[in-house]
Amino acid sequence: MASKATFLLIFMALMASAEAHVFYVGGRDGWVVDPSESYNHWATRNRFQVNDTLVFKYKKGEDSVLVVNEVDFDACNVSNPIQRLDGGDSAFKLDRPGRFFFVSGDADQCRKAEKLLVAVMAVRTKQPIIPPSPSTSPPPSSYGGGMTTSSPPLPPSLPPYIVGLSPAPSAFVPEATSSSCALSMAVGLLVVVQLMLVGSMSMVV
Repeated sequence: MASKATFLLIFMALMASAEAHVFYVGGRDGWVVDPSESYNHWATRNRFQVNDTLVFKYKKGEDSVLVVNEVDFDACNVSNPIQRLDGGDSAFKLDRPGRFFFVSGDADQCRKAEKLLVAVMAVRTKQPIIPPSPSTSPPPSSYGGGMTTSSPPLPPSLPPYIVGLSPAPSAFVPEATSSSCALSMAVGLLVVVQLMLVGSMSMVV
């Protein structure tokens, strides 16, 4: 009956959490005095998390498993256990993160290294799946797409109809000075005087 109850407990622990694992303490050797692999080495090469289950395999009536605190673990004190497992094939569920201390119910066997320290990691958490945010696409180009774009605004100081026109070249007009005007008049008078002298000489002849 005890074996059936133990297997039922293991099955319920597996059903409680699909991600939980069952660890058989000591592997094939089970919970014994002189295992082929030390329990410390066995514990360090495994990773324990909340809801995992430890199974201690031993002969009922010849041995047992005690859950103790750290002080009693170091001293192999079997008189003040937190929990006692003595059904033969005992299952223990790791229900919290932290450290658990197990010793044999026989103090002499505990002193011969039949003791186990298990460090349990934090609760498994699944990372939420975050959908990718919609990316903002740039506006379509106006070239070749049949769309027109607005031209840049014209400067307020220039009317639209003269934008882009180059200024007309201005004609060069030299400045008239008073000296040049006087010289022209003098030349004109000399010409008139010469004409008059020529005319008077022709009449005398």
